[in-house]
Amino acid sequence: MSKIEKLLNKLCNPAYKQNVRKEELETILNHFFKDQWTFGETSGSHNYRIYHPYFQNFPEYGPEGFMTIPVSKGQFIKHFYMKRLCKVIEIIRELEK
Repeated sequence: MSKIEKLLNKLCNPAYKQNVRKEELETILNHFFKDQWTFGETSGSHNYRIYHPYFQNFPEYGPEGFMTIPVSKGQFIKHFYMKRLCKVIEIIRELEK
């Protein structure tokens, strides 16, 4: 099992309730959403914006197909945002099979 898969398994485990460090999130984003995410795109923004063409199929991501993940206390992502991202990664993997 690769390093990224181990990290994803740890963070996507339903029993894992800890906040996620920005570095861990960025590792996953760079692997699954290469060149499809930004951080702090607008002045004063502490949000990750993730784009994927499949997001346009889901009403919760709007017609532009962006998923937004806010940063808490400048360093962490709350675990429930990570669970949403895990679900999206799982759906994308299924659609790409």
